[in-house]
Amino acid sequence: MSDPVRQHKRKLHIANDIPPDQWCDFRIDYESGMSLREIAGKYICDSRTVRSAIIYNKSSKELGRKMTPSILMEHESEILELLENQALQTGSVYQLSCRITEALATSGYTGSERTVRNYLKSHPQLFSKEKNEHDPDQ
Repeated sequence: MSDPVRQHKRKLHIANDIPPDQWCDFRIDYESGMSLREIAGKYICDSRTVRSAIIYNKSSKELGRKMTPSILMEHESEILELLENQALQTGSVYQLSCRITEALATSGYTGSERTVRNYLKSHPQLFSKEKNEHDPDQ
């Protein structure tokens, strides 16, 4: 007889080699007995998205993120060099991203300051500045 908690319409083929402490939040909810539809309601997404996320062990924080390389990939070494310049690191993350964007534009970068700021925020180990009250994302 099947477990009454696990009465889902379809059985998902989930990799069993992932330890429970590394499960994504969707899988934790699924394993606790929630249906795909209930999980989708909780995270405000589609149940097919939940199904895919469980199968590929992707967190709800990864929803909507593109899997294409960033426009900044070809400028990473230049960004690292700019971040080594301590004088450049004065001010907020926003001010830093503005200065880096200006410097990158001279070498062919065509993206936005916002892309640079998001890159810096996703790699906090690259710079030592804390968020400042002048940061528009706060």
